[in-house]
Amino acid sequence: MKPMTKLACAFCGMVALAAPPGCLAEEGGAAEVRAVVTTEPAAAEAAEVKAVITTKPAAPAAAPPAAVGLKRARAAVTVHFLDVDQGDATLIVTAAGKTALIDGGMGGSGYKTKDKGKTVILPLLKEKGITRLDYMVMTHPDFDHIGGLVYILENTRKGSEQPLEIVEFLDPGHPGTTYLYQELLEAVKARPEIKYRLVKSGDALDLGAGVKADVVGPKDLFDDPNNSSIVIRLAVGDVSMLLTGDAAFKAEKAMLEEHGGGLRSTILKAGHHGSGHSSGEEFLATVKPEVIIISAGPRNKFLLPDAQALKRLEATGAKIYRTDYQGTITVSTDGKGYMIDAEREAPPVAERWDTVPDLTEEQKVNINTATEAQLRTLPRIGQKMAAGIIANRPYRNIDDLQRVRGIGVKIMERLRPLITVGDTAAAPTPAPAEPRD
Repeated sequence: MKPMTKLACAFCGMVALAAPPGCLAEEGGAAEVRAVVTTEPAAAEAAEVKAVITTKPAAPAAAPPAAVGLKRARAAVTVHFLDVDQGDATLIVTAAGKTALIDGGMGGSGYKTKDKGKTVILPLLKEKGITRLDYMVMTHPDFDHIGGLVYILENTRKGSEQPLEIVEFLDPGHPGTTYLYQELLEAVKARPEIKYRLVKSGDALDLGAGVKADVVGPKDLFDDPNNSSIVIRLAVGDVSMLLTGDAAFKAEKAMLEEHGGGLRSTILKAGHHGSGHSSGEEFLATVKPEVIIISAGPRNKFLLPDAQALKRLEATGAKIYRTDYQGTITVSTDGKGYMIDAEREAPPVAERWDTVPDLTEEQKVNINTATEAQLRTLPRIGQKMAAGIIANRPYRNIDDLQRVRGIGVKIMERLRPLITVGDTAAAPTPAPAEPRD
């Protein structure tokens, strides 16, 4: 007898040859049942059926398409990977009414108009009707993770326009040295009702029955704050998520030694915004993610995600979502399957800011002859740097461009495929290097 292919809806629990009537998969056509199980008819009842539901690409639109979310009564956990530009912020909401905010993007006294606590996180909490955070987690003291937390702490006291109860503040204990870190600690101290707790691997968060939230790193602190990031593995039923903060190679190695295959997770938030010093091959081979989420800002000055790290992430075969292209990414799960909802559709590859085109020599920008306007079409080259390139001419080879102040190894990686020096046979002696500070 021929095998029979069935589809399983992860949310309504029905098994059918097509999406069950009235199921999430038919609401607006924004979701699809992707996982199938093939069984002999006699064994169909006993077969283990799992499903993954993910977003279909929407038709291009001038404005972000309306999100088609999971009906909250059916989701045990919903995780929002927030679009906070070049930074990190993750909001966890469980069916038990428990909530956790992990990091808060950029903010603090130096970011009055772009504070992500003010412009992104508090508006989302208001929209969701959230008036209590069971946990506020600082993964580590970097400014692009803690800044928005300061605003939230200072502007949600009892009696404020948007009061927010915060039960616990979690800290890995790495001693930050910046004014912003001190500002954050003072904001926590100013609210004595908030319990302050240092956490490390082996600790856990209580997010309600059926939801495990285990701290899997750091076991010990490193000199580097990134490697000292709090790493949380969130699990409900068959679905798990590994939230890595800015953990890099050393932290990954330590977690592998301590937890081994226990790190395996359905969804991975890539460490350190997709930095070249994170997401090592052994770590990825152990985690075996089906989905990878990268939190990064468009055209960010750090040029993240790193091209080599992206290749390692792509080599896993996982579906990759990026906040710089798709905005806030929301994952909802009932423990059997999951749905991923992107705020907007990713642009075609050719239109992405970090796509490197395959150019002929004639198509490349000649750094010896290009005008300022032509130079400014290159990534990371503004008016001042374009003027510096012109002032330091001529260039006998592409690497000479590093004579220009502000152009280092990372920017050269992006520029190399896009530029040429043309015919340098008759080029005069290079100008002296521009003085550096």
